[in-house]
Amino acid sequence: MAVTKNYSVAASADDAIESSIGAVVNNGIYLKLEAQAWGCGIRFSGVDIAQGTSITSATLRLTGVTSPAGAAGDNDVFGIDEDDLAYGFSEFNKPSDQTKTTASTVWDDPAGFTPDQLYGTWYVDVTAQVQEILDRGGWSSGNAMGFVIDVDGATYGKGAHVTIHAYDHASYPEPKLEVIYPSVDGVLTLRTLLGVGI
Repeated sequence: MAVTKNYSVAASADDAIESSIGAVVNNGIYLKLEAQAWGCGIRFSGVDIAQGTSITSATLRLTGVTSPAGAAGDNDVFGIDEDDLAYGFSEFNKPSDQTKTTASTVWDDPAGFTPDQLYGTWYVDVTAQVQEILDRGGWSSGNAMGFVIDVDGATYGKGAHVTIHAYDHASYPEPKLEVIYPSVDGVLTLRTLLGVGI
């Protein structure tokens, strides 16, 4: 058996876009990835998974739109390498200020629906990033966990962009995180069936 945990961005400052010159907006309705952006930060509070838990998968679920200009550029998705991301994003706690995990996901030319569609969903694998954070010695259940999406602006064509719906969007879902891991009860039951001591 498996446990599935779902988390949502829960406050305005828990997602923010940062421009290439360091300006941070944490109350907009979009996180717009484009040539003029450094990237964005996303934070999930109350991640109630025990330290050292071995997970099966972790997925960022993002909704948004792509540009009519067609292919967007390259984006690298990192975890934020902290025991507890205590604060949201601001001019004083920028996405670019965060320490990144060693693990990352290359999110090239985000797909999942046709360019210029009004609404679509991307699923980004962040299993390795989440595992790296959970394995930190100072991680505790209930802490906050974050991610940064680092834009390679040079790979974005003129007018091309990926626009993610933010927490403050009134009509579409905020960024979400799904984590799946084996249940302790399932392990105990299997051991019991096999007659293995605990």
